[in-house]
Amino acid sequence: MSHWLNKNLALLFAARVIRSITQAFLVIVVPIYLARLGFSAVQIGTLFMGTTIGGALLILAVGIGADRWGRKRAIIVLAVLQALGAAGFVLSANLAVLTLSSAAGTIGRGGGAGSGGAFGPFYPAEQPLLSEHAESKYRNEVFGFLSFLGVLGGAVGSLLAAVPQLWPGGPFGWRTGYLFLFALTVFSSLLLIAVVLPVSERKRTVKRQPFQLSWRLLAKFSVTNVFNGLGIGFLGPLLTYWFYARFGAGPAAVGVLFTIVNLLTALPYLISAYLGNRFGVVRTVAVTRAIAVTLTGVMAFSQTYFMAGTLFALRMVFNSLGNPLRQSMVMGMSDEGERSTMAAFSNLPMQVSSALTPPLGGFLMDEGMLGLPLLLAAGFQGINTVLYWRFFRGVRNKDLH
Repeated sequence: MSHWLNKNLALLFAARVIRSITQAFLVIVVPIYLARLGFSAVQIGTLFMGTTIGGALLILAVGIGADRWGRKRAIIVLAVLQALGAAGFVLSANLAVLTLSSAAGTIGRGGGAGSGGAFGPFYPAEQPLLSEHAESKYRNEVFGFLSFLGVLGGAVGSLLAAVPQLWPGGPFGWRTGYLFLFALTVFSSLLLIAVVLPVSERKRTVKRQPFQLSWRLLAKFSVTNVFNGLGIGFLGPLLTYWFYARFGAGPAAVGVLFTIVNLLTALPYLISAYLGNRFGVVRTVAVTRAIAVTLTGVMAFSQTYFMAGTLFALRMVFNSLGNPLRQSMVMGMSDEGERSTMAAFSNLPMQVSSALTPPLGGFLMDEGMLGLPLLLAAGFQGINTVLYWRFFRGVRNKDLH
């Protein structure tokens, strides 16, 4: 690691850890908090649909603006919005206000167990900025180590999700522990800004015009991501609600599970670069993704929380092996000057499609069909895996720059 680590990468790693801690407890407590406020699964799903739409708009804005006006600046703006969104959760319990706050700050989206905080509107700014400070031959290792630190931060955040149950009373009754975590999100957003400010960024003497992209490459990424997004919409925050509705698991129980999952996925992130270099990035991603999809489908038939948690942990271990490789591949196939735009526009279809399915998933759960959303998620992500292999099987590691 000493041969590729530098000050800028260290600061970006620290920023990811901070963000992962926050996202990890939010993805657990927000759905349960909303349920305890009395909102139905359909209302919760609709709120996250609004959150996803807001996140998609932010991704679009970051994609267009970051390559032209600065990726570090984009991260700072997003951190400010996250602080404002969390403040909305502190100040109000009104569904409309919570939906607007969640959409503005993407509160409760991303940061699920094993993800390492890799997704959301920060992605199109963070990944190219990271690539700018990493030599191409070490990029897989850098992205793997970033995700490794992210899941360790996620493990800490998942433990913090137990705060509402450990602090059941207080000046705001049962809401006290939840409000503390939302206030902590405001603080961590400001801390994130302080960490990112010293990061250097290469000045661009020629400003690119938006929409001058490798359209054929973008189309391939976009088509595969549409189906991935449809699957993610049935999982994401609704998965926490599924554990709650199916097995009665509260934030402490889900927090412990997510902590275990984060710790289990840490090592795979470190070895993903070796597997990608040894067997090829595309083959490694396709095979590990197929195993993860199968485990998602089997998980729908779990009879106990222990069985569901075990299958979920295994699913995330295999899923984590391919995540940093997919991210590195997008950067490696894109020109340096269009990386933010490519990252944003290739993920935009996923964000849009993932906004469509949470209300349907919530409706199915309200109607007692608790396992069907997981089966649908597995089906859509299975299509994503097949298309990924079909489109990119000819790509070799030497083709990435």
